[in-house]
Parts: sequence; C-alpha cells; structure tokens
Amino acid sequence: MDKQTKKSTVKIKIDGKEQKFEDDLLVHHWSGQEMAAAAEKDQKEEDDFDWVLPDEEAVTKKEEFQPMYYVPKPKRKKLMLPGNSGKSIASIMFSIVSAMVIGISLGYGIIHFMQKEDTPNSQPTNQMLQENEGKDSKAATSPPEQKKGREITLPELSTNIVQGGVFGEEDAAKKVKQSIAAKEVPVEIVNQDGNQLLVLGTSNELGTAKLLGEKLKKKDMDVYAKSLSISGTASEFSKKDEALLTEMLALFDQSSKESMDILLNKEVDDSTIASLRKKIEKQKTNNEKMIQLQTALLQATKEIESFQQTKDIKNGEKAQGYLLKFMKIYSK
Repeated sequence: MDKQTKKSTVKIKIDGKEQKFEDDLLVHHWSGQEMAAAAEKDQKEEDDFDWVLPDEEAVTKKEEFQPMYYVPKPKRKKLMLPGNSGKSIASIMFSIVSAMVIGISLGYGIIHFMQKEDTPNSQPTNQMLQENEGKDSKAATSPPEQKKGREITLPELSTNIVQGGVFGEEDAAKKVKQSIAAKEVPVEIVNQDGNQLLVLGTSNELGTAKLLGEKLKKKDMDVYAKSLSISGTASEFSKKDEALLTEMLALFDQSSKESMDILLNKEVDDSTIASLRKKIEKQKTNNEKMIQLQTALLQATKEIESFQQTKDIKNGEKAQGYLLKFMKIYSK
C-alpha cells in the first residue's frame, strides 16, 4: 500500500481575520482487497467487543436544569432630609460643622487683630494715669471753667424798607441787584425766613419809606414800601456782646431816620448820633459777627456827620448803603 502525503490547510477566522494553520495529514488510497480485509477486521472487533448499555431508567431520567436564584444584598438607604434632593443628613451636617469652624476661626482672627491694634490706646500707661490723677486733683481744688460764649438767636430788628423784589434763590436776586446798582441806587440782599429780599432803603417810619419809594419809581424801578422784622444767629456770644448789640440797634434806628432826612429834606440833626457813635466806639468785642455789624454802623454814622460839612446828598446815599449792609449781616 502506497502512502502519499498531502499538505492540507485549515483556515480559522479570529476577530474577523483569517488565520492559516498547515499540518501534514496522511491520506491513504485503499485498494479493493485492502478495504475488504479492513471491513472483516472491523466486524471481528465488533463481535468480540463487550457492549455496556446504560440503564434505561438513568437514560429516561433527564437531568432538569435548575436555575439558581440569588437575592441581592439590600443597599443601606441614606437618611435624606425633605427638600434636599440628593443630600444626606451626614453631608449636610458636615457642611454645617465646617462652616461653623471656619466662621469661628475667622471671627477669632479678626477680634485678635483688632485687639492688637487697640492695645496701645486702650491700655493706659503709668504716665497717663499720673497725668489724669494730676488733672483730677486740680479740678477738685479749682472752680469749673465757664464757657466764654454761647450761640444765641439775635433779637428782632424791626424797621421799614423800600423793597425791590423777593426771590427764592440768592443767585436770581444777585442778577437784579446788579441792574439796580448800575443806576447808582444803594441796594442789598436781606434774608427773611429763607426768602431773599432786595432792599433799596430803610427808615424808622413807614411814611418816609413810602416817600423814598415814590422817588425811586421815577427812575423806572418797581418798588414798594413795607414794614419788616428780621433776625439771625450769633455764636460765641457773651454778656458784653448782648449789651453792645442793644446800643447798636438804637443807633441803627437813629441813623435810619437821619440818613432818610438827608435824601428827602437835605437836612440832619447829628447831635444824637454823635453821642451814640462815641459810646459804641468805646465798646470792644471778639465776636466776628459783632465786629462786622459795628464796622458797618460806624461807617454809616460817619457819612451822616460828613453831610454837615459837604451838604452832598451822596453822603446820605452812602449812609443808607452801610445801613443796608448792617441788615444783611444781621439776617444771616
């Protein structure tokens, strides 16, 4: 029997790719006699083989597939607070505790820092304690110091005026004032309860104020006469200042009368003014407002006295201008 060897190839695909395996296989070409002899031999082997058959009961009994079931271990539920989706009590408590710790730490740090800054001023030294003790002993032996002055409301200044307008804003009053001053007429802005009055003249009598108003109307001015009361405030005011102010108000009233006589009648009686002026000149004050009032009033009296020599009506107009300035200062 001839044997021929053929090379056989087996193809296997792994992950979609072909893999080639080559092996040597023996291929026999059987003749008729050889096939008969082989069949006879196989038959003999079958006859001599002891067959062992399985038990029919065992064969009939089919082993049933028994599926296996398992119960998963239940997960431990986390306690949740209502209204907090996805947040457990533990995480919320951790957040609260962390916030408290951080807040306390920051607060302690800030307090410590502030106390450190305030230490030099808050803790008195021995020298400071000794100085305070010395001051206390002096205060106990010496009488308390009285204040040099106080803020007061000035008494009302009552007079009669020639008014050229009333304005809510001082800037608007200033514009009209400039146009009146261009006509060489004395004019000032006087405050009365927040209103800005344009005053063109003052007199101790309403009748003479009306006469002056008629005279000014001839110069194309829209004016009218009326009575007026104004007041103001002053700080650091002493008892001496009060006495001086009373004398200045009396001199103001007399100067208003005499200056109006110059404008209307071109005559003056300055005997009373001279005595009042000398009395006021002797008075000394440290109050700034009182100094301004005193200066304006003394200048008015000097213009009235000068009229005796010059007989110029301009002295009366200048005197009126200083008296209006006195009113402006007084009303502040």
